[in-house]
Amino acid sequence: MRKKKVGLWVLGVCLALIAALVLPAVQSGKLTLPVPKKERFELSASDAEYLPRLRLDGKTLVNDAGETVILQGIMVPEPRKLRMEGKFTREYFEEVFALGVNALRIPVHPDAWEQDEYYLWRYLDPAVEWAVQSGVYVILDLHCIGNIRTGDGEQMPSGNAEEYAVSFWRAVSSYFRDVPNVLFEIYNEPALID
Repeated sequence: MRKKKVGLWVLGVCLALIAALVLPAVQSGKLTLPVPKKERFELSASDAEYLPRLRLDGKTLVNDAGETVILQGIMVPEPRKLRMEGKFTREYFEEVFALGVNALRIPVHPDAWEQDEYYLWRYLDPAVEWAVQSGVYVILDLHCIGNIRTGDGEQMPSGNAEEYAVSFWRAVSSYFRDVPNVLFEIYNEPALID
């Protein structure tokens, strides 16, 4: 009986040590655990409604009813950075939405996307969900800075930048294809172009 108590005590201490080491790493974003992958975006809150799809009429954004829409937005820091700062939360995004914006720009840095195979589901899915629930459009920004043809630049993906961009947008646009709240900013800042 005594050996059993000692064994349970040792097990408890080991679990506490593991939790003390792993939990802060997960919360800080230094250790990421898998999240469920889904085929496409599905709104989980039944009471939220999608905003009307936007289209260009000449140089003017209009909704399905033909009404002019002027986007007044804000850009948040890259989601992985927010997570590392403990700010990638519904509450943080609600504070941003409370500023009176109707559009939220989310930059996706190439290195963050490349380093986390779950990025789409870990960051973009919840951010879009929070925006939809708050009646806000989301501009997903492939945040490259440089020449897509040569790959030269200060914030570029590893390997072939053009192939990377095509692969990225296939995944993201396919996932959010039915969500009128989502707009795609194909390429942040072309640079170093001769």
